[in-house]
Amino acid sequence: MSEIRDLADEVHALLMAADPFSATLLGVPGHDAEVPDMSRAAAAARSGTWRRLLHRAGDLEARGTADPRDTVTLSATRHLLEAHLAHDEAATVEHTLSPMADGPSVLLLLVSQTRLRTLASAHDYLERVRGFASYVDGCAQRLREGLAEGRTPVATLARVVLGQLDGYLGSPVDATDAVAGVAAPAELEDADVWRGQLVAAVRDSVRPAVARYRALVADELLPAARDDEHCGLLHLPRGLEDYDRLIRVHTTLPLAARDVHEVGLAAVESLVAQMTELGARLGIGSFAEVLEQARTASAGVDPEQAMARARVAVARAEAVTPQWFPEPLPAPCTVEAMSDHLGSAGLPPMYVPPSPDGARQGTYLFNTVKLGAGSGWDLEATAYHEAVPGHHLQVSRALLQTDLPAIQREGIVTAQAEGWGLYAEHLAADMGLYTDEQQQLGALAMRTTRAARLVVDTGLHALGWSRQQAVDYMSGTCPLPVEFLASEVNRYIGYPGQALAYFTGYQEILRLRALAEQELGAAFDVREFHGALLGAGSVPLPALRTAVDAWVAARAA
Repeated sequence: MSEIRDLADEVHALLMAADPFSATLLGVPGHDAEVPDMSRAAAAARSGTWRRLLHRAGDLEARGTADPRDTVTLSATRHLLEAHLAHDEAATVEHTLSPMADGPSVLLLLVSQTRLRTLASAHDYLERVRGFASYVDGCAQRLREGLAEGRTPVATLARVVLGQLDGYLGSPVDATDAVAGVAAPAELEDADVWRGQLVAAVRDSVRPAVARYRALVADELLPAARDDEHCGLLHLPRGLEDYDRLIRVHTTLPLAARDVHEVGLAAVESLVAQMTELGARLGIGSFAEVLEQARTASAGVDPEQAMARARVAVARAEAVTPQWFPEPLPAPCTVEAMSDHLGSAGLPPMYVPPSPDGARQGTYLFNTVKLGAGSGWDLEATAYHEAVPGHHLQVSRALLQTDLPAIQREGIVTAQAEGWGLYAEHLAADMGLYTDEQQQLGALAMRTTRAARLVVDTGLHALGWSRQQAVDYMSGTCPLPVEFLASEVNRYIGYPGQALAYFTGYQEILRLRALAEQELGAAFDVREFHGALLGAGSVPLPALRTAVDAWVAARAA
């Protein structure tokens, strides 16, 4: 085993130990009883570790390697270290309130992906729930520290979080997701005792911590929170510096906010023209009518029938996958309804990856409670993005590549992962998967939304846009429900830079394919190209370029 591989394995193990929630979501064993230490002291200690490991990575890089696979692994390792260091330095946990941020809502996400199949897993889960109060209190303390330094949350998002917290605190303890959302394993003989202990942990520990967190939000943070006119990072101390860090983290590239903004504007203009042209072929007279008809496409749709159509779309894609992708190919993707709690929150369809040990299957969760995005003209594009040839093929295939280091096999680099998801929507047209022009228009609408994210995210955090300005831009260009787009803007406010990853990664994959086609000419094989892309596992975009270059060189030899 090479020194680079040794370093990659060490870094992966340390990252999972530092963030046990992510370890659980990724299916990495050994951390299911743990909660992260959210304190500034712990963050400082982690940052010191990341810097020391980056120094080792730099030494290895300076020595060089003749094996492009080691180059890719070293690049992936460096990126993850740099990303975690940047996150610790940006300290968004000290001013971010949103349903997706650190805090009590994390428990809901964990429960949605928790499957207790052994006695050990049941005991681990109970231990984690017992420790969850320390995590919530740690998040609260970081928010207080941010407030003391003038780093305040956004009032609109604070109110959303308050509504979520009130709903949780107002529900019966035994009906909460932490209790009702998990099933005891069959081999647990004293299941009633275990569930009683779980109820006690929620009642006596978790609930009081969440109540303390709620009081902090309502009594201290909300009165000092920023209004919708000042919702971007640039309005915070060192905000622009932090945003530059987060752009690099999420795109894996050294991009300037203004340049990203301009790329987005040009892409949206082109895509709006394409949607207008396709709409005309469907007898739709203007882009305004395209917006209106696309937004009402899911009205009156039966949820079970919509999920059945999504299941058919995924099966249709899986049937032709061997023509477009080399082995190894994963098991079929399961399509099922998401929980009522998740569905009632209006979440769009989403993919839950399998665990590395195979205990949890890769699953496409469809919202049958509250139809919205992903159930109308965009139904097929969403299925192809989330399932096949999108995330299910991508993530499950990586887990089958046992020759890859764990850091590439089990990790997630957003620009590569979401760039692939958007490329999968594009590729579905080449594969002949869209059943009609309405679904093709839905795919263009999805792509436009990702391009508009470049405009809106940079507009909010670097150019001083208000929340309403962002909502107006999205609703004027993206044929998705306005309510959904407004919640999307809230997401961009609460998760700076992440929305840039999708279209940036997509453009890079298209660029790599064009370069490979140009270099190889008639020798270009799209099936092998996809094998080279996915064969690298989860890596930053520069490492993806290294992997494709190596494949092109070998193919041309």
